[in-house]
Amino acid sequence: MDGSPVGAGRSYVLDTRPLLNLAYTDRISLVEILLGKSLYLPVKVHREFIGARSTLERKLRQLPSDRHDPVDLQLAANLQVARRKFRGNPFRVLRLYGEERDRALELERDHRWIEPGEAEVLAICLQRGPDWVAILDDRPAHEFAVARAFPRWARSSC
Repeated sequence: MDGSPVGAGRSYVLDTRPLLNLAYTDRISLVEILLGKSLYLPVKVHREFIGARSTLERKLRQLPSDRHDPVDLQLAANLQVARRKFRGNPFRVLRLYGEERDRALELERDHRWIEPGEAEVLAICLQRGPDWVAILDDRPAHEFAVARAFPRWARSSC
Protein backbone atom coordinates (compact mmCIF):
# COMPACT_ATOMS: atom_id res chain seq x y z
CA MET A 1 0.00 0.00 0.00
CA ASP A 2 1.30 3.47 -0.74
CA GLY A 3 0.23 5.01 2.58
CA SER A 4 -2.64 7.07 1.17
CA PRO A 5 -6.00 6.61 2.82
CA VAL A 6 -8.45 4.68 0.66
CA GLY A 7 -10.25 7.13 -1.57
CA ALA A 8 -7.97 10.11 -0.94
CA GLY A 9 -7.34 11.86 -4.26
CA ARG A 10 -8.20 8.78 -6.27
CA SER A 11 -10.73 8.31 -9.04
CA TYR A 12 -12.24 4.87 -9.52
CA VAL A 13 -13.41 3.45 -12.84
CA LEU A 14 -15.71 0.43 -12.58
CA ASP A 15 -16.18 -2.42 -15.01
CA THR A 16 -19.63 -3.94 -15.55
CA ARG A 17 -19.47 -7.11 -13.45
CA PRO A 18 -18.26 -5.50 -10.22
CA LEU A 19 -20.98 -2.88 -10.67
CA LEU A 20 -23.66 -5.52 -11.33
CA ASN A 21 -22.51 -7.63 -8.40
CA LEU A 22 -22.81 -4.65 -6.07
CA ALA A 23 -26.20 -3.62 -7.45
CA TYR A 24 -27.62 -7.15 -7.44
CA THR A 25 -26.59 -7.71 -3.83
CA ASP A 26 -27.81 -4.28 -2.69
CA ARG A 27 -24.26 -3.32 -1.73
CA ILE A 28 -23.62 -0.46 -4.15
CA SER A 29 -23.40 1.97 -1.23
CA LEU A 30 -20.21 0.17 -0.14
CA VAL A 31 -18.39 1.68 -3.09
CA GLU A 32 -19.30 5.21 -2.04
CA ILE A 33 -18.39 4.50 1.60
CA LEU A 34 -15.05 2.87 0.82
CA LEU A 35 -13.90 4.95 -2.09
CA GLY A 36 -15.49 8.37 -1.81
CA LYS A 37 -17.45 10.11 -4.52
CA SER A 38 -15.07 9.97 -7.51
CA LEU A 39 -16.73 7.01 -9.23
CA TYR A 40 -16.77 6.70 -13.00
CA LEU A 41 -18.23 4.40 -15.64
CA PRO A 42 -17.03 4.37 -19.23
CA VAL A 43 -19.88 4.69 -21.74
CA LYS A 44 -19.65 1.00 -22.75
CA VAL A 45 -19.85 -0.12 -19.11
CA HIS A 46 -22.86 2.12 -18.53
CA ARG A 47 -24.57 0.63 -21.60
CA GLU A 48 -23.74 -2.92 -20.49
CA PHE A 49 -25.15 -2.21 -17.02
CA ILE A 50 -28.39 -0.76 -18.41
CA GLY A 51 -28.63 -3.68 -20.85
CA ALA A 52 -28.19 -6.29 -18.10
CA ARG A 53 -30.81 -4.58 -15.96
CA SER A 54 -33.23 -4.41 -18.90
CA THR A 55 -32.64 -8.05 -19.81
CA LEU A 56 -33.46 -9.19 -16.27
CA GLU A 57 -36.59 -7.03 -16.12
CA ARG A 58 -37.73 -8.25 -19.57
CA LYS A 59 -37.17 -11.88 -18.53
CA LEU A 60 -39.36 -11.39 -15.46
CA ARG A 61 -42.11 -9.71 -17.49
CA GLN A 62 -42.17 -12.51 -20.08
CA LEU A 63 -42.47 -15.39 -17.63
CA PRO A 64 -45.67 -16.25 -15.78
CA SER A 65 -45.32 -15.30 -12.12
CA ASP A 66 -45.40 -18.96 -11.02
CA ARG A 67 -42.23 -19.59 -13.09
CA HIS A 68 -40.11 -16.72 -11.71
CA ASP A 69 -36.77 -17.78 -10.33
CA PRO A 70 -36.49 -16.57 -6.69
CA VAL A 71 -32.92 -15.42 -7.35
CA ASP A 72 -34.05 -13.31 -10.33
CA LEU A 73 -36.82 -11.81 -8.18
CA GLN A 74 -34.31 -10.87 -5.48
CA LEU A 75 -31.91 -9.38 -8.04
CA ALA A 76 -34.71 -7.30 -9.53
CA ALA A 77 -35.81 -6.14 -6.07
CA ASN A 78 -32.24 -5.09 -5.24
CA LEU A 79 -32.01 -3.14 -8.50
CA GLN A 80 -35.21 -1.30 -7.56
CA VAL A 81 -33.77 -0.43 -4.15
CA ALA A 82 -30.61 0.92 -5.82
CA ARG A 83 -32.72 3.03 -8.22
CA ARG A 84 -34.78 4.56 -5.40
CA LYS A 85 -31.74 5.14 -3.25
CA PHE A 86 -29.75 7.01 -5.86
CA ARG A 87 -32.62 8.47 -7.91
CA GLY A 88 -30.59 8.10 -11.05
CA ASN A 89 -26.98 7.30 -11.79
CA PRO A 90 -24.57 7.85 -8.85
CA PHE A 91 -21.63 7.50 -11.24
CA ARG A 92 -20.14 9.93 -13.71
CA VAL A 93 -20.27 8.47 -17.21
CA LEU A 94 -17.10 9.06 -19.23
CA ARG A 95 -17.01 9.19 -23.01
CA LEU A 96 -13.60 8.38 -24.45
CA TYR A 97 -12.01 10.71 -26.99
CA GLY A 98 -8.68 10.97 -28.75
CA GLU A 99 -5.88 8.94 -27.21
CA GLU A 100 -8.17 7.24 -24.67
CA ARG A 101 -10.50 6.02 -27.40
CA ASP A 102 -7.54 4.90 -29.53
CA ARG A 103 -6.02 3.05 -26.56
CA ALA A 104 -9.31 1.25 -25.84
CA LEU A 105 -9.66 0.18 -29.48
CA GLU A 106 -6.04 -0.99 -29.48
CA LEU A 107 -6.59 -3.04 -26.32
CA GLU A 108 -9.67 -4.72 -27.82
CA ARG A 109 -7.85 -5.43 -31.09
CA ASP A 110 -4.54 -6.64 -29.65
CA HIS A 111 -5.88 -8.52 -26.63
CA ARG A 112 -8.97 -10.46 -27.70
CA TRP A 113 -9.64 -11.58 -24.11
CA ILE A 114 -10.18 -7.98 -22.99
CA GLU A 115 -13.87 -7.13 -23.33
CA PRO A 116 -15.02 -3.71 -24.60
CA GLY A 117 -16.00 -2.35 -21.18
CA GLU A 118 -12.74 -3.56 -19.64
CA ALA A 119 -10.80 -1.98 -22.51
CA GLU A 120 -12.39 1.38 -21.77
CA VAL A 121 -11.72 1.05 -18.02
CA LEU A 122 -8.08 0.17 -18.67
CA ALA A 123 -7.60 2.89 -21.30
CA ILE A 124 -8.94 5.59 -18.99
CA CYS A 125 -6.66 4.51 -16.15
CA LEU A 126 -3.60 4.09 -18.37
CA GLN A 127 -4.07 7.49 -20.01
CA ARG A 128 -5.00 9.49 -16.91
CA GLY A 129 -2.31 8.20 -14.59
CA PRO A 130 -1.79 6.57 -11.20
CA ASP A 131 -4.61 8.41 -9.40
CA TRP A 132 -7.11 6.57 -11.63
CA VAL A 133 -7.86 3.08 -10.34
CA ALA A 134 -9.49 0.26 -12.32
CA ILE A 135 -12.10 -1.86 -10.53
CA LEU A 136 -12.09 -5.19 -12.37
CA ASP A 137 -13.07 -8.76 -11.58
CA ASP A 138 -11.72 -10.52 -14.67
CA ARG A 139 -8.39 -12.29 -14.07
CA PRO A 140 -6.82 -11.64 -17.52
CA ALA A 141 -7.73 -7.94 -17.38
CA HIS A 142 -6.47 -7.78 -13.79
CA GLU A 143 -3.16 -9.40 -14.75
CA PHE A 144 -2.83 -7.00 -17.69
CA ALA A 145 -3.36 -4.06 -15.32
CA VAL A 146 -0.78 -5.38 -12.86
CA ALA A 147 1.74 -5.90 -15.68
CA ARG A 148 1.21 -2.26 -16.71
CA ALA A 149 2.15 -1.06 -13.20
CA PHE A 150 -1.27 0.04 -12.03
CA PRO A 151 -1.09 1.09 -8.37
CA ARG A 152 -0.07 -1.93 -6.29
CA TRP A 153 -2.60 -1.31 -3.54
CA ALA A 154 -5.49 -1.27 -6.03
CA ARG A 155 -5.05 -4.90 -7.04
CA SER A 156 -8.12 -7.02 -6.61
CA SER A 157 -8.25 -10.57 -5.33
CA CYS A 158 -9.35 -12.34 -8.50
